[in-house]
Amino acid sequence: MKTFEDFLAKINSPEHREKLCQVLDWVTDQYPQVKTEFKWNKPTFTVAGTYIVAFDAAKNHFSLVDPEHLGIEAVAGDLDTAGLSYTAAIVRIPWDKPVPYEILKKLIEAKLAAKDGVKSFWLGRQATSS
Repeated sequence: MKTFEDFLAKINSPEHREKLCQVLDWVTDQYPQVKTEFKWNKPTFTVAGTYIVAFDAAKNHFSLVDPEHLGIEAVAGDLDTAGLSYTAAIVRIPWDKPVPYEILKKLIEAKLAAKDGVKSFWLGRQATSS
């Protein structure tokens, strides 16, 4: 994952680095239409110029970042059931827990559906308040 090499190299734990690398590779394998970009110091995925999702790394977890809230709203019940910590814009996935790929899939697909045909990077505020 050449686009994210420098970011991944800064993750001190080889196990954590490998786990996040696997998640990033999974996104590109599952969704070949996504473009990999590095924005705001985070691995970011876009489609046709519109933001889909980004990831970040912390000491005890990695985060899925969804500042538009659409994806997280779509999977909030699943996140609760899985016992994952989240806010309106961030899902925290502990390094020592399995990656919840089914939840990631549902979240990303909700974002893709909501942003189908969107030409701007961000949705307008009115689209996220329904």
